[in-house]
Amino acid sequence: MPKVLEELKAKGLLKESQGAQIVDLADYNLGVALVVKSDGGTTYLLRDLATLIFRKSQGFKKQYYVVDVRQSHTLKQTFKIVELLGHAAPAEAIHVAYGFLTLPEGAMSTRKGTVVGAKEFIEGVEKRALEIIKEKNPELAEKEEIAKKVATAAIKYFDLSHNIKSDIVFDPKKAISFEGNTGPYLQYTYARIHGILRKSQIPSTKSQTNSKTQISNKLNEHESSVLRKLRQFPEIVEQAAKDLQPNALCNYLFELSQDFNVFYQEVPVFQETDEQIKDFRLKLVTGTAQVIKNGLSLLGIEGPEEM
Repeated sequence: MPKVLEELKAKGLLKESQGAQIVDLADYNLGVALVVKSDGGTTYLLRDLATLIFRKSQGFKKQYYVVDVRQSHTLKQTFKIVELLGHAAPAEAIHVAYGFLTLPEGAMSTRKGTVVGAKEFIEGVEKRALEIIKEKNPELAEKEEIAKKVATAAIKYFDLSHNIKSDIVFDPKKAISFEGNTGPYLQYTYARIHGILRKSQIPSTKSQTNSKTQISNKLNEHESSVLRKLRQFPEIVEQAAKDLQPNALCNYLFELSQDFNVFYQEVPVFQETDEQIKDFRLKLVTGTAQVIKNGLSLLGIEGPEEM
């Protein structure tokens, strides 16, 4: 921090105001940045400056600050000062601002005694997931392990499926639902597909992918819909990464799952007598399983093969 202060002085950026040391950023519509308080205490802004500059010296090409949206102004000041010092271009320091999360009972507050610990919260969601699994599939092996995976999916997906900058209310009942745009719904679709593959005696999603099936002129609307969605996957992933918006990937996976479930309900697979068409449809099933698995993996979610 002392080195940063010396550099700010040398650049003529550091000024004194009522005993405090500041950087005037009014010309950039960023007001006054407080660097050192009047009592000599340093600020988070100065520490962030020193840390950012140090990381850059260690070879970091880009730094993402995943911080509450309420810190947007301070981080804009920090990045502008680093830019004025010549240490980093604007694109090398990025604030990934996220909204405020509350529970249905309201915002958590230490003062009000309404803080819910992470361990307690996760265990509560796992308990609810286990109850649903016991009800829907009492014969399922390793229920507790599957429940943990479902709970993880419910929590992560509920968070990531919203626009990152939006304030959200986390509702455990909605998040753990096996219907609608939820993590468990995607897991259920993935598990359902594996049930189909087991029925067809295809051992894994790696099978049935080497040969091409020339039936493009015979595709029905449901086949075409799934196929179009599968082709969009690389583009969606690239755009979500570029925009730092994981909800785009979530929405895509939900739409793909919906399209697949309609396809499987409306289009015969095992009953098809034309072997070429049947082969194509099984490949479509296999490809959908692989894309859902890949997409969930990018979100940090595991897709169980049975639920």
